[in-house]
Amino acid sequence: MSTTSPAPSSAVGPSGWLHVGFAGAHISRRAWSSAAAIAFVGALGLLAPAEHVIGSLLSDSYMTLYAGRWIANHGIPHHEVFTIAASGRAWIDQQWLAELTDYETWKIGGYAGVALLSVAAIGFSYALLAALMLRRGASVVLAICCSAVAVLPAIPAMFIRAQTFAFPLFAVLLAICLTDSEHDCPQRRLILLLPLLALWANVHGSVLMAAGLAAAYLAYRALNMARRGVWRSAFPCVALAFGALLMPMATPYGTQIIHYYTELLGNRVIAAASPEWRPPPFPSVAFILFVSLLALVLISVTAHLVKRRRLSWPLVSATAATALATAFASRNDVWFAMIATLLLADTARTWLPTRVPERMFLFVLAASAVGFAALGVGVLATRSPAQYEGLTPLHAISVAAAYAAHHPCDRILADNDAASALLWHDPSLAGRVAFDARLEQYSPQLLYRWITFQAADTKQWARSTNGYQLLIGSSVYNPLLVRRLAHLAGSTVLARDGRGIAVLNSAPTSGCAESGAL
Repeated sequence: MSTTSPAPSSAVGPSGWLHVGFAGAHISRRAWSSAAAIAFVGALGLLAPAEHVIGSLLSDSYMTLYAGRWIANHGIPHHEVFTIAASGRAWIDQQWLAELTDYETWKIGGYAGVALLSVAAIGFSYALLAALMLRRGASVVLAICCSAVAVLPAIPAMFIRAQTFAFPLFAVLLAICLTDSEHDCPQRRLILLLPLLALWANVHGSVLMAAGLAAAYLAYRALNMARRGVWRSAFPCVALAFGALLMPMATPYGTQIIHYYTELLGNRVIAAASPEWRPPPFPSVAFILFVSLLALVLISVTAHLVKRRRLSWPLVSATAATALATAFASRNDVWFAMIATLLLADTARTWLPTRVPERMFLFVLAASAVGFAALGVGVLATRSPAQYEGLTPLHAISVAAAYAAHHPCDRILADNDAASALLWHDPSLAGRVAFDARLEQYSPQLLYRWITFQAADTKQWARSTNGYQLLIGSSVYNPLLVRRLAHLAGSTVLARDGRGIAVLNSAPTSGCAESGAL
């Protein structure tokens, strides 16, 4: 008896080959649809902040750059070097790696290079988010819509700052956990959570929330395995959960980093100084977007349950946790939006009608992705340094810096935006500027004094300027301060234009002997 297998052609007739061909075309078209959707969302995430957000340097942008310059020249910092108000205090620079990365990028590509790195990180994050939605069964249109909804609340946070590097780390964290949840038993990929969190611990303080989410998911997996009696899988998950909770301390500062977080979290004075540390205010756009997305998710989850479909409880729990975090501090809406839209895509696909995209739609989608990406990159790459600093009171700070160079004992009090720009443009003024954007560095009493100076809305405002000879304000962010500085009794205006003002304050005493007093 012959053991030779029959030729494939004898097993599959013409109609069979036709069926295989159509199946291959279907798979190819599905892959093409997913690729077009992912590219479109990535390009949207790149373009959305390109002009009005990433394209302008803000106080945190300058702070990231001059801190990175210090690290490049002197190493990891441990003691305050920039401001008078924090003089003598320990400086725990939790986000040193992000600062160094931005500064080294600036040395190579200038402001445009830093901006392009930032939008690349953001675009990758939302492209990966869309890929996760598609992997979990969302249609192309649903994945695009949900990803676009996730982008909207995050736009105000999309500027050159350390947090930008946390965007892709958060997306990867979600990818590791959600792809693992597709399997009955925990997968080895969960080990990747530890190096991911260790990297994150040196980039941005949101690692605390990330470590909590990762540990909670690992504990959930361990509990499920324990209930099934699969102890060989439960014990490693427990060990990884403890490891995840320890990862925020995987920095050059070790356990000292705990002091940084205790100074920062729950600090009411910092919340008074920075709106993003407060709840979304009613009826702001941030509040409306937060409440609308939360309501949309609740409606979708309800419709999903009506159809007796199972929920992803880790995703539900993460959505609830990040929603609660956003209710306390609006800066967390970035993470809430990513997780909430994943849950929205997960549940909406069970009750929304789906339709295979037409070829023309996919062609337009791909062309739009290319166009959006080219436009975003083009806008940032061709933007001049002066355009990047279009919101900065450059004339005021340059005149103030020139005056300070000839008066080495004079001290400088500037608002948040001018102070950070001043320290970036003139490194020699480190130690002579009162405050900068690192709000956790200052005692509540001194920080309140700076808030009073910038608000310029009290009768005792003039007292906040005592002890400082050079006063600088930004017209873009603090127009009332600029008007009051222009009419400060006994002062002399050194420079003023549409962006800001520099004033010589003659009321307080001057002299190096008194430079240590606030």
